[in-house]
Order: sequence, then C-alpha cells, then structure tokens
Amino acid sequence: MSEDTDSTNANYSDEELDVLKRVKERQEKQKAERKANAEGGFEDRETWKPEFGAGNMHKGIIIEGETPNIASPFNNHNIVLKITLPDGKKVSFFTAMYPVADQVTLEPAVWPNGKKKLRQEYRDYLDCKEHVMNHLGVENEEDVFPFKVNFMRYKDEKTSDRGAYTLNRILLDYVEAPQEEVQFELDSL
Repeated sequence: MSEDTDSTNANYSDEELDVLKRVKERQEKQKAERKANAEGGFEDRETWKPEFGAGNMHKGIIIEGETPNIASPFNNHNIVLKITLPDGKKVSFFTAMYPVADQVTLEPAVWPNGKKKLRQEYRDYLDCKEHVMNHLGVENEEDVFPFKVNFMRYKDEKTSDRGAYTLNRILLDYVEAPQEEVQFELDSL
C-alpha cells in the first residue's frame, strides 16, 4: 500500500489501488490544466444551469465567447460559453462536446470513419453559431462574438430500432441584431 492510502482503502486489492491512484493523478492533472486555462484568460464565473422544458425560455441572452476542451472529472472535452444574462449577470454554461468512449482515459467516442461523435447540445450550439456566422457574413469563428439568442434547454424523446431514448438539447434562437448594438448593450450592463 502506498503511504498516502488511508485506512478506508485497506480492503482494496493492489489493482484497485492502482486504478484509484491513476484516477486521482488524472484529476490532479485536469485541475492543473483548468487552472492554467484560467490563468490564460478563462474567466471564472458562476455556472449557469437553466432548467429543462416549457416555461424556461431565456430571452435576449448574450453569448460573449467560448472556451473549448475544458477538462472535468467526467469528460476531457467540454465547452464553456461565456454568457451575459439580460439583468447583466455574467455566467458560464458548460456542455460536453463529445460522448466519452472510455471511462478511464475519457477519450471521446468516434464513428467508424474516425470522426469524433458530437453530443447533441454541442451540435445544437454549432448549428446556431454557423447560422450566425452566415447571417453576419463572417468567416472566422472568433469574429462571430458577441451575439444574442433566446435560449431554452429541452429533452427530445426519440425512438430507433434499438428502443426509446432521450437527448438533452438546447434551443438557440438567434436574435438578429448588429454586432455593434449587442456589444454596446454588453458594455452598458
């Protein structure tokens, strides 16, 4: 047993202790990476977790930017959206970019052609961002921010030949407004 193993781990096998050690090391590495991202410009904000479903439409939120590939204990590939709510409160909305294929390495799931599978909420966000880019006539993804949307999380019930399943989705309805107006509103909040 290692010296940092406490008495609650006394009943674990050597193999289980090795796995625990690897997971702890991975979590410490991810924590260090998150801190490095924060020092590199990632702004620490309150996490925003809006409820799902009817009556939970959030109108006129401003998406200021994004930071991809944020690691968490459950997934190495999360994206955080920097959001300003209509009342001026600055928050972060986190969502996974890819489903996890391996619970130990947290590597993303891939299709047979090798492309990463996208989580539905992330796909919904990418679809909205592409629409905004086309509407604004910008080619670089960085040039799309800030933009305004109406935002709602919902559950989409689906069926397939394997059975019924539920997807977590986000409705992002682009509010057509010149970027200068959105930036002015953002600066005034």
